[in-house]
Amino acid sequence: TLVLGAPLPSPPHQAHRSLRTTAMAHLDPATSMDEESPFVPHAPKPRRPRLLHGACAFAASAAGLVLSARAVARGGDLAHGAVDGQLGLAAAAATFGRDNCNISHQCASPGMQCYEQNAGYAQCRSSCVPGPDVTHWDGGAWTCKELGERTPGEDQCVDQGHDCRESRCCRQAGYTCFEKDDTWATCLPSCQPGPRFADQNGKPWSCKKLGEPSPTISPWVAAQCSAGAGANCISTGCCKNPGDICYKKNDFYGECRALCGEAGWSCETLGSRTPPQVGEEEIMPMPDWGWEQCSQPETGCKGSGCCIGMDVQCYQKNEAWSQCKPSCSPGPHADDHNDTWSCKPVGPRSYGVSKKGFPSLYCFSVIRTTGYELGLMQAQAAKGAGIFACDEFSLFSADGVATVGTVQSIQFPGAPITVSVDNTAGNTE
Repeated sequence: TLVLGAPLPSPPHQAHRSLRTTAMAHLDPATSMDEESPFVPHAPKPRRPRLLHGACAFAASAAGLVLSARAVARGGDLAHGAVDGQLGLAAAAATFGRDNCNISHQCASPGMQCYEQNAGYAQCRSSCVPGPDVTHWDGGAWTCKELGERTPGEDQCVDQGHDCRESRCCRQAGYTCFEKDDTWATCLPSCQPGPRFADQNGKPWSCKKLGEPSPTISPWVAAQCSAGAGANCISTGCCKNPGDICYKKNDFYGECRALCGEAGWSCETLGSRTPPQVGEEEIMPMPDWGWEQCSQPETGCKGSGCCIGMDVQCYQKNEAWSQCKPSCSPGPHADDHNDTWSCKPVGPRSYGVSKKGFPSLYCFSVIRTTGYELGLMQAQAAKGAGIFACDEFSLFSADGVATVGTVQSIQFPGAPITVSVDNTAGNTE
């Protein structure tokens, strides 16, 4: 007689739910087995398995070994343990993403190792640092005990500037894999549909998300971790401020810092470095293709998806019309017959017409038309130096008009020269 500690067969939907209950017993402390969650279908409370005997029992157990495609894809585990000292059967599927691998001890993604946080939870990662992990959903310390073998291959997650269509995974904290089109996707902190000034061409981005954002600083860090000089981080093992890590002076004292090189400090690190805050995408100058493609202020930009000007953005009114404007408030617009605007931004915001550098710079100089100043300005103009290195520039003079290179000065009425309160020359009150 073969004895298996397996439940009696049940209808397919009930079998799926009970298997998922066993497989995903721990995902996130915030997830309850009695509540619906995006990870685990609602499951009934587990019942004590019944003992089956004979050949019919074997057939029934085999029927219970059917896992849904979702259970396998999410790293579901199937475990039949010994009951009352009887023989048990165990089988486990490899684990994906941030699902719990403390039963399977196997990771589905190349280069991943199952690391233990505590007795109840483990996760597939490329590396692990003992102590609290500021990107994890709770502040519990990680033992980083290796469970099972590392999956062969290299970590598939990529940095910004690399194609993430296959991995759908980003290394930088808080970044997401965004799709441009069917030929390119990369990791970005955010994405606005339309063209991007950082690109070599003006083709628009769909900004479709491929995968989930990589973990970033969790809310519990602000209350639990240390920050600044005088705050001992030996007991917390983590830091509040982005870019900091706990450096040890000795076994009894440490501080959260970005760097450590002070005499008398061991500078041994404790825990992991807190990642940078995820900010807005870097402001970029107007690219070469933008001069031909982008639209002027207060003109239509539906086709171009970008604008030329200082602090202007392409805003959508509706599917038929978009316009370059400094700002836009959703609702009726009095300057457009009270028509309603959605004010959905399209493409990048323009921050100036930069020709020589970024950000764009306007420079001016006030000169005298006689004496050494005129010769000094002539020399600067010949070398393209001084104000002549700026995107735009102007020359002003009070005692006549002078020409420097091809630029003529702009004359303005001068103020009378008087004597100041300390008996020096002055022309202001």
